[in-house]
Amino acid sequence: QIALYISTNNPAYRDALKQYVRDHQPKSARLRRFIYLIRKGKKIKSPHFALHYLPVEEGETHGYVGIAVSKANGNAVKRVRAKRQVRAMLGKTDILKKGVYLIVVIRPSFEDGAFHEYEVELNEDLQKIEGNNHS
Repeated sequence: QIALYISTNNPAYRDALKQYVRDHQPKSARLRRFIYLIRKGKKIKSPHFALHYLPVEEGETHGYVGIAVSKANGNAVKRVRAKRQVRAMLGKTDILKKGVYLIVVIRPSFEDGAFHEYEVELNEDLQKIEGNNHS
């Protein structure tokens, strides 16, 4: 970190660093949006979810939702089941019509079962997003 700090004070190094970052961006627009949203978006944390969000850009009518699960959540079967459950929870809401880009990160504390409790928690988090967007 110190080397990065020193290099950003020198204009020649700063330009080289910017070029390096530009060259090492993901090629996929989807991944670029994902990284941008994680870095620049607002964040809401709860025991089982972390939500990253931003209001949609001018001229866009609806947002998108991404669901992320790490390997710490278990094997592939458990991760896919968790994503499927969260997708079902989000399907009962109208979050896409609200004009928000959203990434739901499922935390390792998310376990099988207790679907209703997790749904209530996620809906509370989504209500916070609505409140933040209107204020």
